[in-house]
Amino acid sequence: MAQHDRPAVYDAFDKYEKARRGADASDLCDFVRHLHRRVVAGKVRVVDGDVSGGAGCRPTHIFIDEVQDFTPAELELVLAYAGDARVTVAGDTAQTITRGTTSFKFAAVSAAFHLAGRNVAPVETLTTNWRSHGGVQALCSHVVRAMCRRFPGAVDKLPEERAHFAGPLPTCLPATDLVAAADVLFTGEVGRCRLNPGEPSNRFAKP
Repeated sequence: MAQHDRPAVYDAFDKYEKARRGADASDLCDFVRHLHRRVVAGKVRVVDGDVSGGAGCRPTHIFIDEVQDFTPAELELVLAYAGDARVTVAGDTAQTITRGTTSFKFAAVSAAFHLAGRNVAPVETLTTNWRSHGGVQALCSHVVRAMCRRFPGAVDKLPEERAHFAGPLPTCLPATDLVAAADVLFTGEVGRCRLNPGEPSNRFAKP
């Protein structure tokens, strides 16, 4: 966050907190903070997936997927509960979808591990996409490049992914009208356009 934006953001946060307290309401941050206090005090245990009070079993290894959708407080909670257990995280810097997590970097995860007194292993980057073919991957890479260019510093700049197998460029649906969209889907002729991944801009080119 830019330094000059911080006062305005803090003012908005302060107004939100006053309104929340005035309504005697709670939010996800309150829930996470409450759990964190109980974990630190040793008042939380997990038995067969159920959380309850008292001493209980402790994990030996915790694996977290989609770590980009964790808030820093949620990650701190997991690390506090982990104790001496090993913790492995996996995620995608360009797939943050959870409301409230506007950006994500693996440096933030490393910082959380350091603050928790943990050793941090080197980050391994996977560059082969097994989920989508080359056409879809070309479109996604184009969007990620635009995101990095317009919002520098918001995400990690990683090596570009490559699809394991080739495929056609995806068909775009520029119209929101359902009838027009149906024409595109079933005839492939009305309003169809394709992305040219080689173009430096974000323009879409018709085939």
